[in-house]
Amino acid sequence: MTKRLTLTCVTVVLEDPRHFFLVSLSTAILTIAVHNLVLPLKDEGLNAFVIVEHWLVFLVILVLLLHDTHMFGDKSIWMADVVLLGVTFMLVIMLGGGSIFDFAKDLCRISTCPPPSGP
Repeated sequence: MTKRLTLTCVTVVLEDPRHFFLVSLSTAILTIAVHNLVLPLKDEGLNAFVIVEHWLVFLVILVLLLHDTHMFGDKSIWMADVVLLGVTFMLVIMLGGGSIFDFAKDLCRISTCPPPSGP
């Protein structure tokens, strides 16, 4: 909850882009560190997806930073998009792969269950 408030409400009032990136990057990094240390959710699969979500927020902030630095010209920005999209897929597969596999197993198990018999 604090992360969402910081990334939405606090960054809105910051007028200087340097302060915006400082607050948003530090919030994203601290959120990843705290969640990895505490693991507040009981379900391991859900923890994996929340960690992926934290890393994706961090990647979005990095994309904004890359865009503001004009590191890539108009013609080569697609290269950065492809690389970051690949990183996103790798994060989902590496961190959430087990959860996706467990979800697929649960779906197969539910679809093959016999319907409940009436009284």
